[in-house]
Amino acid sequence: MAETQDTEPNAEADEGAETTDRQTLPPGFVSVAAPGSAGALVGAWLDGTRASSLPRRAGARAEQAWLRGRLQQAQRSKDLELERVASVQLARALAARGSELDMATRLARRALVLGEDPQLREELSGWFAGLGEPALAAATLRPAAMDRSPEQSALILTRIAVLEARAGSPESAVDVLSDAGQKAPGDALILELLGGIGAWAPNAISPARAADAYVEGARRREARGERAAAFEDLLRAFELCPQSAIAAELLAQSLAARGRVGPADEVLREHALASERRALSTHLGRLRDALGADDLPRALAAGLDAGLDLELDPDASFRAVTHAEGASKGFDEVLARAGLHELLAARLQLGLEQQSGAGRARLGLALGRLYSGPLNSPERAVDAWMAALVADPTSEDAKLALRSHAAATRDQAPLVEALIRVGRCITPGDASTPGADGIESCLRELMVMAEQRLSDPTLAAWALERLATIAPDAELDGQRERLRPRARLQQEATQNARSALAEAGDAGRGAALRRLVAALRFQPEAADELVGLLRELSLAEPEERVWRAQLERLLEREQRQDELVQLLESQLEGGSKAEAERAALRLSQLRRASGDAVAAVRYLEPLLDGAGQRAAWCMMLL
Repeated sequence: MAETQDTEPNAEADEGAETTDRQTLPPGFVSVAAPGSAGALVGAWLDGTRASSLPRRAGARAEQAWLRGRLQQAQRSKDLELERVASVQLARALAARGSELDMATRLARRALVLGEDPQLREELSGWFAGLGEPALAAATLRPAAMDRSPEQSALILTRIAVLEARAGSPESAVDVLSDAGQKAPGDALILELLGGIGAWAPNAISPARAADAYVEGARRREARGERAAAFEDLLRAFELCPQSAIAAELLAQSLAARGRVGPADEVLREHALASERRALSTHLGRLRDALGADDLPRALAAGLDAGLDLELDPDASFRAVTHAEGASKGFDEVLARAGLHELLAARLQLGLEQQSGAGRARLGLALGRLYSGPLNSPERAVDAWMAALVADPTSEDAKLALRSHAAATRDQAPLVEALIRVGRCITPGDASTPGADGIESCLRELMVMAEQRLSDPTLAAWALERLATIAPDAELDGQRERLRPRARLQQEATQNARSALAEAGDAGRGAALRRLVAALRFQPEAADELVGLLRELSLAEPEERVWRAQLERLLEREQRQDELVQLLESQLEGGSKAEAERAALRLSQLRRASGDAVAAVRYLEPLLDGAGQRAAWCMMLL
């Protein structure tokens, strides 16, 4: 404007200067009238602008601006279809650039209101998920599952369930996955997700139901040949719910098929520990399987887990030792086959203490068989056979065992002691003794042994006296008369031995004691005197265990329990390690017989600290 103002006067000067030379204007110069006002001037300028079109340029256009323009144009014109299309295009453009996602979601939702678009719905769900709004994402995607094929619907429902779970709504996720599982019966992933929810949200789905889902998922994986994935599902099912019987059994079968028998057994063991109701049946099943596979360590573990060691079955113990027909594959059979004879002997001993009569004798014979055989303890075997004969005088097997022992060791004392104990069951003059037939047989055998092998007419006369009580016979009277002179001579010899002991000094007292003990050894009527002699002799010669053994048997025969306990307790303190163990076991047995279980255990406890105390440990276990 300044330049125009500056030049316009000069222009007028120039025109004035030229007036002299050119007096007329060029043609057409005044053909158009000048504007009459400023408004007319502006209007003329606008007309000229409209007449001249703007140039169109090549290249990319401003897409977002263009889409926004189209959207505004559609909204002004109220063209709903155009608005929907423009909203979809602009929403996708914004989402592609990752900017203004909130506006993109609003546009997409508006487009879905104007018209259903399944693809856009899925995209919008993904945008909501990206914005951290899984609940909105799930709600947006839910209508997409309608009017689809079962497979497609199951896939969409699975995505919805995942979103619901991410939104903190496991209950809704469980419901959705349940629907999806029904629509896709061959899809294992759906059930695996359902089981996974049970791991972190047990309130939404119980562990048992979650484990069942994993088991069904494993079945579907196995059907498709995916063995590794199926095995993993079974592992997860058992870990989630050890109480599930189907999960435990299938996992154990899968492990066994892979050659992992030990882990398979451990799975069943854990299942039994978790399920009290099925514990016993599970352990018994383990026991049967282990015995079928001849896996004795595993069978023993199963029996102990089942608590079979706490249940005494004397008949089963007897069959296991004697290998009788009908021997069941039970715990005692396992002990016998596994070589745990000490534990089997302890079970037999406890069972024997609960029996009487023929049943007690039968178990005593089996116990003696164990002691004389696998356990190599003939002393304990003899005690068992003696107890068996006393319990049932009619037992020929007990007599045979004692006779065989006497023949093998040339020691008639155990057999004679057992027969004397049987004879003591009869009171002279009382013929109402039960089991008279067996007692009569024992007394006759004792009479023959005393007269022919032991040369002890006093003992033979004692047997005759009791035999006459239960079976009076004139022949017996004749035998008594025949024995009388010899018995008198024996009594004189015994009296001489007493006199020799009374006159013996310190140096010869030991020999005199031994002589008198030998004379009175099998004379039941002199038991009180013999007890004192044996006690003195055992103190004088502590290294000779035979005197203490005879004293123990005599005190037991005479039922002098207090003195027997004192004798055994003295061996606990002053005897050797082996003698202390034997005394503790015997004391424990005596206390059990009297019903004092606490005292019985107290005698065994000190033995547990030492090595090799198998018998004590076995008794403590039971």
